Parts: sequence; C-alpha cells; structure tokens
Amino acid sequence: MKDALEILRQGSRFLVTTHDFPDGDGLGSQMALHLGLLSIGKQSYAINPGPTPEKFQLVDPKHAIQIYQPGKPLPNVDAIVVVDTSEMTLLGPMEKAIQASGAPIVFVDHHTLEKSPGGAHFVREEYAATGELVHALLSGLRVTLDEAMATALYVAIVTDTAGFRFKRTSPRSHRIAAQLLECGVQPETVYHTIFARESAHKLRLLGHALERLELSTDGKIAWVTVPRQAREKFGATVEDTESFVGALTLLRGVEIAALFREEDDGRTKISLRGLGARPVLEIARSIGGGGHKFAAGARVSQPMPQVVQQVLAACAKVLAVKP
Repeated sequence: MKDALEILRQGSRFLVTTHDFPDGDGLGSQMALHLGLLSIGKQSYAINPGPTPEKFQLVDPKHAIQIYQPGKPLPNVDAIVVVDTSEMTLLGPMEKAIQASGAPIVFVDHHTLEKSPGGAHFVREEYAATGELVHALLSGLRVTLDEAMATALYVAIVTDTAGFRFKRTSPRSHRIAAQLLECGVQPETVYHTIFARESAHKLRLLGHALERLELSTDGKIAWVTVPRQAREKFGATVEDTESFVGALTLLRGVEIAALFREEDDGRTKISLRGLGARPVLEIARSIGGGGHKFAAGARVSQPMPQVVQQVLAACAKVLAVKP
C-alpha cells in the first residue's frame, strides 16, 4: 500500500476508473476514492468504459461518473487509478486510451493474480472486497469519511461479500462496516435499492431458466443456460441475469454452479461459483477469464453449446481432485 499511497499523496490530478460491466464493488470503490480525493483538495475524474447499472446509481446520485467516448483523449493526470481489476483487458474501450495516455497506472484490487503486474499497486488477495482496500487508502490519506463516501464503500463491501457470506469476509470487514454505519449509511435503503427491486421480467426469466436447470449425475455440478432469445422473450436485460448463478448455490450437494448466458453480441458469458473448498478460478482462466478463487467468470466468442461442454469437462476435473 505504501507506494500507491505515496502516488496519491504527491499527485494533484487523478483519473479513477473500474472494469467494464461494472459491479457494486468496482463502482463503490471508484466513487469513494473519487470523492475522497476531491475532499482533500485533489482534482479527480471518474470515467468508466460503460454505463452504471441503475441499481448502483445510489453510489453516484449526482452522476459524476462520465462514460468514455471512444476517440476522445483522456484528461491529463498525474496517475490513473484502476479499481477492482488489475487486468487491462477488462477495461474494454478504455484500455488503449489508458495505455496511450502515458500516465502511471495504479491498480487497487483484491482478485487473485496469475502474475504480479509490477509497479506501485495495492493488490491484496486476502481482502474481501476492493472497498476494503480503498477504505485503507482513504485512512492513509487522512480523509474524513462522509455519508456519501461511506455509502459507496458499504455498497462495495456488502455486494462483493454477498451480504457478508463469502469466505473472505473477515473481522476487518465487519469493523469497517460498523464504522460506515456510524457515518450515516442506511442499510435498509442500500438493501432495497440493490437487492429488493426485481422486475417481473427478471423473475419470469429466472423461473424459465430454473425449469431448465441441469445437474451432473452425482449432483455436484449445477448449471443453467440463458439464450438471448429467452431474455428477449421475457423482456429481461443482461444485468437481470447476473444473480442467477447465486440461486444454484442454494442447492444441497452442489459444489460448482455455472451460468451460461448469450450476450447481445453473440458471445457467451460464463459465471462460476465454487462451494466448500472447490476453486473455480483456474476453470475461468482456461477459457480466458479470471476472478476470485471461488467466484470467477469469462466472456468467450464460442457458441454456447460448445462452451458448456468445455466448462463442464473442466468442472469434472476439479471435482476429481480431493479438496
């Protein structure tokens, strides 16, 4: 953390961004850091490769986050801070622009890495959420948290721990959450805004998908497929399907859960969850993806049936290894 903190202390102009298809941890971490830098007199730009999902607008109620316009140069800054990923390829249309800017890049991330990116980064895999890392940076910068920053950090942590349920949830996670509540976070508001706003379109599609739930013969692998045609039939969005894989983790005896979704551009999105001691990161990496040890995914260009067979074969190999 020391090197990353020094860059933030010494610089005066920053761009803060997160990965394409942003989630609660990426957006919450980004906005907390952006607001924190502004509060201590720094100049900060929040720019993303894609739009903010509606349910996460509560971290950016004033719409400070700009959407990158391809071909438009990025602001001249002292450093670019990338939160919740340390893989440039996940920055989508911003990847080439960031590389061309010539500005130093600082990754702030908690995902498992194949190799260290090198440089002045703050990457700690044992943290439950990138929001916890940003909280540490803000503390190091002596930022006084206000309700807006605290809400952004709370959203980051509560979403990436699935409500403090995942393995890397720690005493630190709960201590930070307690401090954020003391800053004025309204947990009921966060819950209803993020989790209790399902549309009838989404629930109908979920029911349709679960009717087609498939299990391996031993019941240890569960998966569903969501073709684009089904999404369109029920009027659901791509975002609506993000939580479907979580429903599979509730099944007794399941050790690996998988969601296969056809994207609007024809690619296949794979979301994997490992239960107990079953890691899924290497499965995702084998098809060009990444993520956490027990929660990973990828987007691939192959047709869905081909991807399903490839991933199921990899899952079977993982299950063949004694945990």
